[in-house]
Amino acid sequence: MVVARCGRVRNEVQRKAQAGFSLVEVLVAMLVLIVGVVALAQVVPTALDLDARNLASSQAVIAAQKELEQMARQPMAVQNAGLALGHYNFVDQDGDLIYLGAAAPPSPGLGIAPASVQTGCPMAGNAIDFSVPCTVPGHSKKRIMSGRTFDIRWSVLTVYGNERGVVRPVTKRISIAAKSNVRSMTPLTLNLLVSY
Repeated sequence: MVVARCGRVRNEVQRKAQAGFSLVEVLVAMLVLIVGVVALAQVVPTALDLDARNLASSQAVIAAQKELEQMARQPMAVQNAGLALGHYNFVDQDGDLIYLGAAAPPSPGLGIAPASVQTGCPMAGNAIDFSVPCTVPGHSKKRIMSGRTFDIRWSVLTVYGNERGVVRPVTKRISIAAKSNVRSMTPLTLNLLVSY
């Protein structure tokens, strides 16, 4: 009798184990799975957008740095004959006329160097301001990298000195930044101080 009862209990346990899941258990599992898939589907576009912004930011820094390196190699008072006399300028490797500040304004008095002069695109604090257009010629350019167009802008603060009666630039602070049309990309302004 005890053996028969044990056999019946064993058969009931095996039958319950083979019965599977109830409909409620299946629906709860499907709901959890759907919530997970929807959450993952929302993360993927955000990750792709963030990746595109990071790529655009990296390319913008590279574009600005390439232009800044060309500027840094120029003599302090570089002036190409016949091109915008009265302003420091050169032609970059892309064939664009690049302005590197204004030539010294008239001296306020004998032996006195004039004040510093800021030229170029507008700045907001220590950063190039992309919220307003840069209308100053020779202080901005477009560059295409990897199919993306970058707006490169710069501003130059020229400090003058008087050396043996000759007023010339002694220091230049070049601020440069690049921005693409990628949504919500914050441009990084690079600053370089060049001294004679």
